[in-house]
Amino acid sequence: MTVATEKKYEIVTDWDRAGSILSGLANQPRLALDFETALKPGFLPVPRYNIFEVGTGKNKRKEIKAVDARTADVRLIQMATTSGEQYIFDMFKIPIQNFKEFFGSGIEFVAHHSKFEASFLRKYGILPHKWGDTMI
Repeated sequence: MTVATEKKYEIVTDWDRAGSILSGLANQPRLALDFETALKPGFLPVPRYNIFEVGTGKNKRKEIKAVDARTADVRLIQMATTSGEQYIFDMFKIPIQNFKEFFGSGIEFVAHHSKFEASFLRKYGILPHKWGDTMI
């Protein structure tokens, strides 16, 4: 049995540290990418945009989800290297615009259903050049 004893991720909450990490990641040919999102403050739940019925029968319920770039913002950006380094960037503390140059650098970003991440980046005028998608 293998037991993980070493923390393999870092939560990043300031731009100085984020900039240093991104400089180190700039030579990676490929990074795994995942976003966590949250409703923007002041946005009310709206059917079709962020209210969804889930479950069946007695378990049927409505859930509010932050899946639309018009009513939600990026909460966390998670990146991982092929060697297993993982970084979680707190986007409530680091402006997403600071990542624009990095996302346009030519690294291939691989996400599950990358259309989701792309819709949030596009909102800020950030367009990565290379995408991979594990959902295809």
